[in-house]
Amino acid sequence: MTSFIIKAHENRTLPPQWATDAGCVFCKIIRGEAPAYKLYENDRVVAILGHF
Repeated sequence: MTSFIIKAHENRTLPPQWATDAGCVFCKIIRGEAPAYKLYENDRVVAILGHF
């Protein structure tokens, strides 16, 4: 399932607010400002393990 989700998002355009949204925890993970267990990462996709 995870590989299907990753493949579906590999070529999408990244939203510009990911670089500037100070309150978004996922944006912080993308920028490397918050800890996360990354299952997969390339220059376009980051798959993280959630623990809610």
